[in-house]
Amino acid sequence: NVATNSFHIRGKAIDFSIEGLSSNQVFELARSCSSGGVGGYSSFVHMDTGQGEVGLYKCNKIRLEMPRS
Repeated sequence: NVATNSFHIRGKAIDFSIEGLSSNQVFELARSCSSGGVGGYSSFVHMDTGQGEVGLYKCNKIRLEMPRS
């Protein structure tokens, strides 16, 4: 169930996880690159643009080294 005024519906929010990383690790990465809102949950992270029109552009500057399996 999503609220009618949700940032998700307006294309300004995403809930996601990254395979191989804990939610806490993803949360810390998201927090370091977001100019909007970031929320950490047990199985995913929420990011949104906040009240302004600033996008999630700063995330492009993060380079994540994933362990090889």
